[in-house]
Amino acid sequence: MNPKHLIKRMHKKSLQSYAKVHVVACAISRSGNLLGISMSTPVKNRHDPTGHAEWKLMTKFGKGIDTIYIARFSKRGLREGSISPCKMCSNLASRLNVRIISLTNGENNDEIN
Repeated sequence: MNPKHLIKRMHKKSLQSYAKVHVVACAISRSGNLLGISMSTPVKNRHDPTGHAEWKLMTKFGKGIDTIYIARFSKRGLREGSISPCKMCSNLASRLNVRIISLTNGENNDEIN
């Protein structure tokens, strides 16, 4: 998967979001194929992970996922600052044996297959 192309697709998805913070995740299969791209959506309870982009992907594709990339976007592209999954998303990823990698302004972009 071409990192620039993947980030471009994730950014395009982020522009569809009406949330205050544009968080997008994409799931890569064990064979290296793109399974899906999801964006976070607002929920009433901020401790509810069902609105998290990575949670949506894990509940949809489950153990078929090898890696999830998450990133925070602005209208211009990747935003400054780190992003990491919440404890509930991390626990689900651990149970499913899924790696979650954060992309922030060029960091870790070389890890994309």
